[in-house]
Amino acid sequence: ELNRQLGIPALNDTPGLEVYGNEDRVQVANRKGPWQEVAILAHRLSEIDTPAFRAFLDKAAEAFHANLKRAQTRPEDVMPWKVNGERWHLGEKGFPIGKRVQWERGLLPRLLELARAVVADLEVRWDNRAAISLKVPGVGRSWAQWRTKEAHGLDCRFVGKKGQFNLGAVEAFGVSPEINGHLEDADVLRLVFQHPEHVHADRLEKLLAEHLRGFREAFGVGKP
Repeated sequence: ELNRQLGIPALNDTPGLEVYGNEDRVQVANRKGPWQEVAILAHRLSEIDTPAFRAFLDKAAEAFHANLKRAQTRPEDVMPWKVNGERWHLGEKGFPIGKRVQWERGLLPRLLELARAVVADLEVRWDNRAAISLKVPGVGRSWAQWRTKEAHGLDCRFVGKKGQFNLGAVEAFGVSPEINGHLEDADVLRLVFQHPEHVHADRLEKLLAEHLRGFREAFGVGKP
């Protein structure tokens, strides 16, 4: 709609620039929180020295100041995960626009229940927009990060002892489990869950308990 309103032609339709492409020169993308980004590729001043462009600037500036005012008076409208992170991560908002969520939302509380069975005093940090972090007493490093706003699945990543597991030990859990060894001092176990059948609760609890022992050995008090 904005591209139509501004009337800036594609480069291929602009005299002297016919070989540079057919893409729209106005791009719009939704960013984190309440923000939207508008990018305009202008070549000549005459393309934006128009009433339509000035009207767009007025509207954009007005929206910008309105967002700042909302952030000051109602921060929950702008960053609800900072006000009540648990409700945000357990809720239905925050997923990519236009993508179907492919995992059952009851998985998050179920997996948290399992994690707390392994670590009774587990600390869950809810204040990130897209993920929660799991902290274990006596260890400065986070044990896990679970990405709760991905459409494809509940994406759970655990930092663990180097070389503790192979894929055969984790292949029963989630969708296409991975062990990533790109960190020098740790392996990252990635389990992506979509359905309750992916969990295998008793076996997963034992796996997490074993994983936690390795994590504490590698990163507990006094460890680098």
